[in-house]
Amino acid sequence: MVNSGGTLQVNSAYTLNLANGTGDDLTVNGNLTVIGAVTYDTGATMAAGSGSTIKFAGTTGGQTTGTGFPSSVYNLIIDNPNGVTLSSNVTITTQLTMTSGAWSLGSNTISYAGGSSLLYNGTSAQTVGGEWPATMSVNITNDNTHSNGLTLNGNKTYNTGTFTNNTILDVGSYAISGSGTVINNDTIISDTSSPVTTSTFTQTSGSTIDYTSDVTLPSPFTYQNLVLSSSGTQFNLSGNINVNESFSTLNSASLDLDTHRMIFPFKYVSVGGDQVITAFTPETYIESPGYSDAVQRKWTFTGAGSGNVDVYLHWDNDQDDGAVFTNGTKIWNYDGSQWITVATLASQQPVADPDNASRTMISFSSSLVAKANVSGQYAVSGYDATLPVELSSFTATISATNYVQLQWVTQSETNVSGYRLYRGSDLDLSTAVMLNAFIEATNTSQMQVYVYWDEEVWESGTYYYWLQNLDFDGSSAFHGPISITVNLNDSGSPVIPVIQGISSIYPNPFNPNTAVRFGIVRSGNVKVAVYNTRGQMVRELFEGFRDQGTHTLQWDGTDANGSALPSGMYVIRMTSGTQVYQRKAILMK
Repeated sequence: MVNSGGTLQVNSAYTLNLANGTGDDLTVNGNLTVIGAVTYDTGATMAAGSGSTIKFAGTTGGQTTGTGFPSSVYNLIIDNPNGVTLSSNVTITTQLTMTSGAWSLGSNTISYAGGSSLLYNGTSAQTVGGEWPATMSVNITNDNTHSNGLTLNGNKTYNTGTFTNNTILDVGSYAISGSGTVINNDTIISDTSSPVTTSTFTQTSGSTIDYTSDVTLPSPFTYQNLVLSSSGTQFNLSGNINVNESFSTLNSASLDLDTHRMIFPFKYVSVGGDQVITAFTPETYIESPGYSDAVQRKWTFTGAGSGNVDVYLHWDNDQDDGAVFTNGTKIWNYDGSQWITVATLASQQPVADPDNASRTMISFSSSLVAKANVSGQYAVSGYDATLPVELSSFTATISATNYVQLQWVTQSETNVSGYRLYRGSDLDLSTAVMLNAFIEATNTSQMQVYVYWDEEVWESGTYYYWLQNLDFDGSSAFHGPISITVNLNDSGSPVIPVIQGISSIYPNPFNPNTAVRFGIVRSGNVKVAVYNTRGQMVRELFEGFRDQGTHTLQWDGTDANGSALPSGMYVIRMTSGTQVYQRKAILMK
């Protein structure tokens, strides 16, 4: 019997019997769908022709291939929820498709010819069976659409080919290792810290790794989306990790950073499932908010969301410099020019960190990360008073006679004795020279402009300046540095200094066009983009290589599709290497 073109289907009420004898063998050159059964007399066989497909699609009871089943099959489909048992060895020439049910090998073996593949495309949850042996070297694709996806049944060594996970893959306590390629386009659920250890592992944008037990996260490692979902479990880091898109904790799971860092490049972090924090990176901060009783540490994060969030700030015991919090703990924010109070905890004092005896911590519930576009540096202080100086600008320019003009503007001053200036040839404040000047403060609640001319610059080069405010109580704070380049060998016009970052947005407010001016001290790649108050990028103005110097970009108030954006506040962000600069722009129609 020869099925040479169409589809031959054996219905569930019938059995196709292949009796002994050449004339009664079955040659499948088209498609054969087996719902009932195929039986073979001794010596009878079934052959699969080039390009043919054999499908097992029974629904009641398990099916068997039978001892006369072909030893080589081009396309084989397993679609029986009760499973199919292999009766003899078989080689897959083109593709094995697992749609439903398990593939039981018994004492037989399955092998794959070069260029063949394995596909999971079920709509019900599937578990890997004998079709995926412990060592695999052909392409595998997981397209299972069920919410539980595909579950691994053991450790797998994947040497060549590409495993593409397009939906849910639950590896449990197992792992995929080897020299092959694994591309994760969706979610890997894991009980182990390293679910994939192949030499090539790619997480595409939008993909997730979800840890469901108290593992120590591997490092260095870069996640797209990271979820910690084990109930009440504390996770740990073995080193620094990067999270490119989002970080979420579920079921009261927590993460102990210890001395390590999680770096979030302007993406969202979910805390408790409904609040978000962005770019949370604790690091030592050497200045404090200008008082001796402040923790010498900063916490940098931005965010947008709703409601309050529980914030835990940790610091090493020697970093509080003996601070006394008798007047209640205050949380300060530094916006680039001044420190402002964002939270006052009158009755809450720092306590010993329960996870680390060498650290102190303070926790509080705050909406500071729920405000639109909150960003900057945060500090802890026990000082219960207004800050002495609200500095709005500190700039340096050069005159035609090569004198350096230093100018700073204060919005208000309280109990300030005066100001000193420091000049250095590098970014190290400890090596800077104090200028021979003391500028007395006016201590006014109105804006005040101060100007000082540095006439002692006698060599060409780049100079850095710091401004120090001295207070009547003996405390002080530094601002800066700012830099300027002086060229005394040029007989022409003075050198216009290049200042790294966004120097101006003009006009601002604007409608509908504005010019964004930015500087690059060293040639390299730069990105300038526009973000809304939720932290979403709405327009990329430029990404690529730029020479050293000052550049200008135009923005017409439209998004990436050319559609006009609504009135409101936007953030223009410049990224150059590891440095990030941003300024606010207001579109007013």
